Parts: sequence; structure tokens; C-alpha cells
Amino acid sequence: MFGFGKRGRKRYIEGLIGDAQNWQVGFYGLFKNSGTVIIGGDADMAAKIAAGMANWIFRFGDCGPNEHVIPDFRSKVQESLPKIAKILTEDNKVEMTAGVMISAAAQDIPMDIFKAHFGNLHRLNLVMRGINIYEIDKKLWWEHKPYYHYMQYGDLSRPRFGDSQKGTLIDALAGLLAVQSAAAGSHPIEDESGRINRKAIGYIYGFADAALTTFGQDTSDAFVSAPILWQVLRHLFPGREERYSEFLAEHMDKDQAVTLGAMNGGQQYIDFVAKPRNDGRAAMGFARYLIEGDEHEGEPK
Repeated sequence: MFGFGKRGRKRYIEGLIGDAQNWQVGFYGLFKNSGTVIIGGDADMAAKIAAGMANWIFRFGDCGPNEHVIPDFRSKVQESLPKIAKILTEDNKVEMTAGVMISAAAQDIPMDIFKAHFGNLHRLNLVMRGINIYEIDKKLWWEHKPYYHYMQYGDLSRPRFGDSQKGTLIDALAGLLAVQSAAAGSHPIEDESGRINRKAIGYIYGFADAALTTFGQDTSDAFVSAPILWQVLRHLFPGREERYSEFLAEHMDKDQAVTLGAMNGGQQYIDFVAKPRNDGRAAMGFARYLIEGDEHEGEPK
């Protein structure tokens, strides 16, 4: 009578799926129409990358079928994502914030995955925090309201993060990144001139940030995040942790290469650490950035 039960839930889920698809298609159209501006290259590839970006945003890191048929497609999508903010209005960002929450509910995304992905989107300046979208609050059923509450207030139920847990996390993060560094061989994180590989250092930031988010910690609180990152850097690069921490503080959200590295680091933590895997694959984005090096094009002066 009141819409509860199996039929009511079926209608609820179908409504979410329809709304989520509409938002994804709508933003695909926006990206496609601006494709040659924010992506470059020929119109056909720009349209495919636009679709990949819409997939990545609304399907929580999945770039869509082209990822499996176009070489380096995921890298092309990730390199284009930081440019999206240039074409978005404030209304677009409100719409994307709403669409991401509805998409999460439609796919029943685990809360830790939602937090990490939403953090990536916020870092890219694509979604907003602390805003009221009353229609979305009313639309979501109780089991999906935590998405909305997290967007509005952050994590209100953060578990206590004691020294032993911090130490365990630091050791785990440093160990996972050290494996990638070893896989990169003799490729260092800074060149002979002392210039730091921006994507590689950003990757470390994003990797640690996603881990803290997954553990329910407020990464906007420097008293929580900064010491963890500093210790990870100290483990990986003894004696250079202070300089690298200062570099990140100065360049994060200002340098597109650092932001791209952070986004990929966060996504790889979600894909290869937070999510259970049975295929034997491991995160290797940090190793790839070290091997590729940094030509320092477009670096802020």
C-alpha cells in the first residue's frame, strides 16, 4: 500500500537506474560537445574519451568497453579528467554531485569505495561538499542515505585511529609502494637536476589519501593525514620526506600532473587494495610513472 516490499523496492531501484543513466548520458553529451577543447585530437577519439570519462565518474572507476580494445585508453581518460573542471559551471557541479550519489545507490556501491571515489572527484573539482540537495535526500531510501550524509557532513562515525593502527597502515603503504619502486628498477623519483617526478609524488599522495578514507578517516584534517604521508615518504625516501611533503603542499590542486598522479594513486588503491582480487594483478601506476619520468611540461613556475 505504501510502496514497500519487493515491488516497491523494484520500482525504487529501476528509478535510480533510470536517473543515473540520464545523468551519465547528459554529462557525456557535455564532454563530447567540448571534446576537442578539453581533450584534443580527432573528434572520434575525443567522443570515445568523453564516454570513458562519463563511465569513470558514474561507474566508479570503470572506463567502459573501450578500455579493453583501445591501447592506453584508461591513461587517456585519466589524463583528460583534470581538464573537465574548466568547462563546468557551479550548477553542473551540483548536478554531478547529485548524479554520483544516485549512481552509487543504483549500483549499491560499498561506502568505503564511495568515499574514496567521491574524494577523487572532489580533488578534481568536479563535485561539491556540504551542500543541500533536498530532492536527492528525499529520493534515497534509508540504506543509501549515508552517501548524502557523507557529502554533506563528512564521516560522522569515524573509528578511533590509534598509534598501532597508524603504524600498521604506514608499514603497509610503504611496503606496497616499495614493491612498485623496485619494479621500476633504477628510475629515481627526481632527476639529476633535483626536479621531482610530479605524477609519481602525486600518486603516493593519492594512494595514502584513499587508504585513510577507506579506514574512515577525515583526510581534510591535516593532523590526521599529514603525519601518515610524512612517515610513508620517510620510509621510501629517508632524509627527503620534509622536502617532498612541502612539494606536495605547494603543488597539490595547482599542478595538473600532480593532481593526475594523485587521482590515479587513489583509484589504484581502490581497485587493487580495497577491493578483493583473485587475478593476481597488482597496482603498478607508481612504477610506470617512475619509468616514464617527467618532462616537466606545463610545470608551474
